[in-house]
Amino acid sequence: MKDNIDILELAQLESEERRKRIFDINEYWAYKLFAEERQNIVDFFPIKQSDNVLEINSECGVVTSKLAEKCGIVTSVEVDEVYCDAAKALNRHFSNINFKTKIYSTASPLA
Repeated sequence: MKDNIDILELAQLESEERRKRIFDINEYWAYKLFAEERQNIVDFFPIKQSDNVLEINSECGVVTSKLAEKCGIVTSVEVDEVYCDAAKALNRHFSNINFKTKIYSTASPLA
């Protein structure tokens, strides 16, 4: 994968500019992370505006956008801080998304 800064830079671009940049980069990782076709999965679920949704492993937040359009509140969980920052940048215009990272415990395992 490219440097983490490339991911965040792509997420900060507006949609049309991001598509052009991904085309120019011509790298699978960029297409995979930002492919808007991934949003189609949301259409398979009967989500209502009154629903609260937990999204786990949100990556760069492409599906998060579609969830935010359809439901009341989205809690988006991504353990990779760079991906979480990219998801925040990509979805900066939504006010109904709560982003979470570092949700794991640092407690030592039971003996």
